[in-house]
Amino acid sequence: MNTPCEIIQDLLPLYAEQMASDASAQMVEVHLAHCAACNNVLKASKAQIQAPQCNLKPLRKIRLDIGKKRLLSVLLAASVLAIILLSTFSFLTAPQTFTYTQDLLEVVEFANGEALVVFDPRVTGYKATQYTHPDGRVHIDISAWTTILGRFIDTGAQSYRIAQSADVVYYCSANLRTEDKVIWSRTQPDSGSVMTLASLSFSYYALIAAGALLLFGIVLIALRKQPRKAGVVWKFFAVPLSYIGAHLCIKGTVTISHFPKRDFFWIAITMVFWYIAALTAYTLFRSFRESRRCLPK
Repeated sequence: MNTPCEIIQDLLPLYAEQMASDASAQMVEVHLAHCAACNNVLKASKAQIQAPQCNLKPLRKIRLDIGKKRLLSVLLAASVLAIILLSTFSFLTAPQTFTYTQDLLEVVEFANGEALVVFDPRVTGYKATQYTHPDGRVHIDISAWTTILGRFIDTGAQSYRIAQSADVVYYCSANLRTEDKVIWSRTQPDSGSVMTLASLSFSYYALIAAGALLLFGIVLIALRKQPRKAGVVWKFFAVPLSYIGAHLCIKGTVTISHFPKRDFFWIAITMVFWYIAALTAYTLFRSFRESRRCLPK
């Protein structure tokens, strides 16, 4: 049976997309075997349904931007979490020194000339510094403290063995107005010790950081219409900003430290995460502003 070309041409779009039934496809193929006109129509149909070539570069850029924003958001959240955890742990382990009282410690002497300082259970940590006094005698300065975390951890009674070479042992309070207390001596000691509990003032660092923050802040304001240069300056601006933020997290508004190595360590490590958070937040802010500018008004 010779099927009219009109019917075949109606089926050609379905045949070209392989959506026709087996019976219809067989009928079309039989007709195409001897009809050049319908073959030409089929070729034209296949040319029309070919997928157009698209430029995927803009889509790839959008995908990369979205991935970058997600990564920066995760990094910012992780940095903020690290700052909170470090600040909390530093607070829980911050030494709270004791002023000398008679029940704070007891000195036990041995027959061989040595002595042992036994602290009250309230003491969770101590520091002993040995040095030679200008008069030639060996002095030892002792300070004791507790921490919030230490109160929940049973470390047992703290004790310190006084060496046979020691002549005088002083207890040093963190209160600079309180004189050192002689708790043990081999000979008649002087009224006080030359050395006191080591302390360091962070006020100089804070002033330097505040001055740098002000200077870079002025430069940032001047470059507010030049985002590339402002981005470079922000990297320097974030350094004093991070130090001040870390100092406030670790020491609060206090600038005097009787444990300078400990406090400086915690400030430095917290400052690193402050810096990462500052740079990440600035990058996200700039990306958000650029996205707002691209939106149709």
